[in-house]
Amino acid sequence: MIKRQIISYGLVSVAIAIFWAIYPVRAATPADGATQDARCILVAARLATDSSQDVRSRAGMMLMYYLGRFDGRALPYDLQNLLSRELRNMTTDEFQKNAQLCNVEFTSKGREISLIGKNLSARSK
Repeated sequence: MIKRQIISYGLVSVAIAIFWAIYPVRAATPADGATQDARCILVAARLATDSSQDVRSRAGMMLMYYLGRFDGRALPYDLQNLLSRELRNMTTDEFQKNAQLCNVEFTSKGREISLIGKNLSARSK
């Protein structure tokens, strides 16, 4: 169990390093939801290491969604420091709580997008 957890944290660290390489350092302190988006990025990165292909697939979509949300914020943020801070401070209970919150929001947005697709499809007929 401990070996698997160490491997899991190692994979999360690798994923975070990739994010740091992709996103430039930004300067402001998060105050408007960026922290929650960062927590969701960490949740998705950790779930992306799950043994289930379904969980990994969903985690990949969730990761892209929350990275897009984070990147779309108007104020500049230092993603690297924010992810590092949240990773250090997030307890197992907080991880579970954030996993539920992030999943609810992600699922809701997925339903919204699906409904838009159905409506557009119906209009084109």
